[in-house]
Amino acid sequence: HAGCPPIVGVYRTDESGKKMRCGNPLLQAQEIDAIRRAKPEAVFLIARWNLYYHGRIKDGLLIENAFITDSPGDANADSSQKALARRLPETVALLSASRRVVVFKDVPLLRVPGVIGQSTRPDTFEPSASEHARFEAGVNQAIDTAVARTPGAFAFDPATRLCNTTKCSAWLDGLPAYIDEVHVTPHAALRFL
Repeated sequence: HAGCPPIVGVYRTDESGKKMRCGNPLLQAQEIDAIRRAKPEAVFLIARWNLYYHGRIKDGLLIENAFITDSPGDANADSSQKALARRLPETVALLSASRRVVVFKDVPLLRVPGVIGQSTRPDTFEPSASEHARFEAGVNQAIDTAVARTPGAFAFDPATRLCNTTKCSAWLDGLPAYIDEVHVTPHAALRFL
């Protein structure tokens, strides 16, 4: 379901209506089973990991507690970070049985959508490379740990295509790379191949 983390054994407990859909272990087991039965050559595990790690951030401010937990009770930033660190390796291991798993790291988070940023604040809507690295450090550590523990698992970092040594760009080859502040365009997604 949209907004549910692709991680086994976790529950999203914010107030956005995802609590009922995202906390169903039966649904999670059925999804893993369906992937196993399909026998894909590769599985691409893609999510907005920072949403679950930091909450929903917009223009530098927390606007939604989109946290996860892997134990009873409401989620918070601490439970979210622990659940990601504990359950992501388990998920990657489950998915990797006889197939390759590629975990996509987060794209750099723009402060505002690219079209708005370009016209209203062209010098401040894109993050610096160091800001992006700091913001994603905990998430990337969890992904790197999960991948390192699992033979046949790999990580891909879109920042290698979107950032240079100083800035992360909302443009790729002269075309927009983002639909909004976090979702990439088909053009950018194809460049990640």
